Parts: sequence; C-alpha cells; structure tokens
Amino acid sequence: MVGVSSEVTIDVLHCSYKTEELTHLSLGLNYARPNPSTLRPIKHRETQIQYHLKDINEKVKRQLTNYCKREPPAARMTHYSELLENLLRQHYMAPLSYVECMRTQREFKLVKSIQRKAQRATLIIRVCDKGGDLHIGNESDYERKAAKYREDTKAYQELSYNPLMEILTNVTKALNVLKNNKQLALKEYNPVTRPISDFLDELIRPIYDQYNKDNTIIDGVNLIKRLEKYAADDHLKPSTLFCTFDINNLYTMLPQDESIRILGDFLHHFVGERVKNISVTTIQKLAEIVLKENAFVYDHKFYKQIIGGAMGPPFTLTLANIFMWHWEKRWVCRQNNTSMMSSLRRTNRSK
Repeated sequence: MVGVSSEVTIDVLHCSYKTEELTHLSLGLNYARPNPSTLRPIKHRETQIQYHLKDINEKVKRQLTNYCKREPPAARMTHYSELLENLLRQHYMAPLSYVECMRTQREFKLVKSIQRKAQRATLIIRVCDKGGDLHIGNESDYERKAAKYREDTKAYQELSYNPLMEILTNVTKALNVLKNNKQLALKEYNPVTRPISDFLDELIRPIYDQYNKDNTIIDGVNLIKRLEKYAADDHLKPSTLFCTFDINNLYTMLPQDESIRILGDFLHHFVGERVKNISVTTIQKLAEIVLKENAFVYDHKFYKQIIGGAMGPPFTLTLANIFMWHWEKRWVCRQNNTSMMSSLRRTNRSK
C-alpha cells in the first residue's frame, strides 16, 4: 500500500518543530482527525451542543425568511431542530474506544504544541495554492513578500476610504440597468460580486470543458494516458520535443478589458449570441462587474484590484483558461506560419 501525504515546506532559519509535529502537519487537511470534544467534560459538551443548535437554527430561519419572504412553518422547524440536535449529540457524545481516546489525547497535545510554537515565533502555517502542501514561514517574511508582490504586479490600488458602499452602489446600478433593459431575468439579486462570479462560472465553465477537453491535461494520470495514445498513433518520434512553461501571477496579470473582450470572442466562436437565453453582451457586463468591483482589506488598509481578477472566485480560473485558449490559438497559428516559412526557405535554398 502506498500512502500519499502532503509535504511541509519549512521557510525559516530555525524551526522549533519536532519530527513528530512535522509528521502530524504533513497529514494534511484531509486527514480524519478524532473528535477532540470527547476530552471535554459532559457539561461543557452539552453547552456546546446548545450553542451550535441555537446558532444554526437562527441562521437557517433567517435565510429561509429572507428568501421566502415569510416565516418558515413552525412544525418543520421543530422537526429540523430535533434532527440537528441528534446529529450534534452523535458528534459530541459518541464514546471512543481506549485506543481512539489515547490517539485523541496525543494529537490534541500535538496541535496545541504546534499552535503555541507558531504564536511564540510569529510563524504562519498555511496551505500552498498548488498541491495542497503546507508552508511554514515567518510573519515578517509574508508581509515583505506581500509588499513585493503588490509592487511587482501593480495590480492593487490602495484606497483612503472603505469602498464597500461604493461597490454595492455600482453593482446595484449595473444590475438594475440589465434588469430594466430585460437583458437579465432576475426577480431578486444579491448586489455582491461573489454570487455573480459563481453564476458565471456555472454558466461558462461547462462550455470551456466541452470544447477544450482535447487540449486540456487534467492530472498526471490523464497525461500518461494521452502520451500512450500519442505514441500509439505513431506521433512520438526521437525528434519530438515536449515543452512546458508557467505564467507567473496569471490571475493578477490578466488585462481586464482585453479578457472581457476575449470572453465574448470565445462565446461567439463556440456558442453564438446567447448562452442559456442570456446574451453574450450581458455576460460580458457581468464579468466586468466581477473583475472591476473588487476590493479587500489587508493590514487594516483597503485595496482595489485594477489588473486581473481575484484568486478566490471560481470564475477567475475559467476566465484565465479562456484567456490562455486565445493566447495558445494565436501562438500555434504563429508557429505554423513560422514553420511553413522555414520550410519554404529551405525549399528555395535546395533549388
């Protein structure tokens, strides 16, 4: 049996973590940890159950009231609350075997030790963007790298005010224009960009996946299968060259206006004028809202993104893929033309 664990990248001169603590960190986020609440007294666990039960019930009731515009049926809420309480009790009160109890105690102490050492040495432990591995670095190094990243990319503009109300106003106005012009059929909408980003991703990603599956490598297994087929089709020659390259800071280097234009070209090329009864022009306007009405807080300062898109929303990945589709298409066309010209030049020389 082969086990696969995350690697821990240590980016500090002096790491105070012991081998046992690093091994525990390398288990990664998907590791099924035992429930540490079983180590608490029953009275404490009962308090936690009631706290979470009340909190979840209030949130569910508030959401249902906001979306349905009326109070949810009392009988349904009572039944839901009973089911929820049973689940919470299973979570907090389920007894553990002696072995599991010892494991829980050991791992609980490990986690507490890791947290104490991180606080004492001002370390930051975070998940890497790619691969899911963990990275350990100094807080000061992260701040220095963040400042350098902002300086290198020029993608963020520092603001002297809180832009929240301005963004809400701009998004609301843009959505109202689309709604009044009957370009977007919405009974209700949330004037924040994340739901719009999710909507665009659900709308466009299937189109990209459908028409670019032959040009996309999903993972290592898919790469091996594609290479086997490539060789079976007698394309693999001793002179074959495989090239790989990576684009630094792709998300934050996407030109916003050009990316929106390329998005329109992509949809016109593969779908036409409308996607699920929504015009391409409307989709481009929604994409503009997602890209340009975007701000965040870092170190008690407000920033607005003026180049590229945020890394969190899924639509940014889809838009980046579409941008690369356009770039690759132009690059391949240029290479084909170059190869043809080279061939002609060689032919002319041979004559």
